[in-house]
Amino acid sequence: MNMRIDLRGIDPWAGRHPSRRDWLAAGLGALLLASGGVMVWQSAESSVAVVAHDRIDAAAWQSAVERTQRLNRVLADVSQPWSHWLERSVALTGADIRLERLDGEPAAGRLELVVTATGLTQASAFADALGALSGAAHTQISRHESTGDGVRVQVEVALR
Repeated sequence: MNMRIDLRGIDPWAGRHPSRRDWLAAGLGALLLASGGVMVWQSAESSVAVVAHDRIDAAAWQSAVERTQRLNRVLADVSQPWSHWLERSVALTGADIRLERLDGEPAAGRLELVVTATGLTQASAFADALGALSGAAHTQISRHESTGDGVRVQVEVALR
């Protein structure tokens, strides 16, 4: 006894020849594969540019070199542990000291801080506390000026 199940009511693609669906899927796959290959081939061809030596714009080249050098300097600054010094300096400030600026020269191993303090005694105590931190060789107040609510002090920290 040969029993055949009729799936035409459930699946319109099923019929006497169920390979129609397979051929359609294979055709769609081949079409997608061919179009993907064409797109990859076009993008590869457009990304390869050959420039003659007489066609290079010297100003544009110099601009690209300068931008690269600036980016390298920024990355070198970021790789230094300045964020730790900022955290430590802010931790040392209190109600009588406000940090205005933190600057540094990584190659020279020097930090420069500008703080506003209620008095020169508090600024001196802050500079001494910075000098006591690990990684500091010595600190000094290089400049100070009176303000309306206290004194603005520039502190230089030499790093080890």
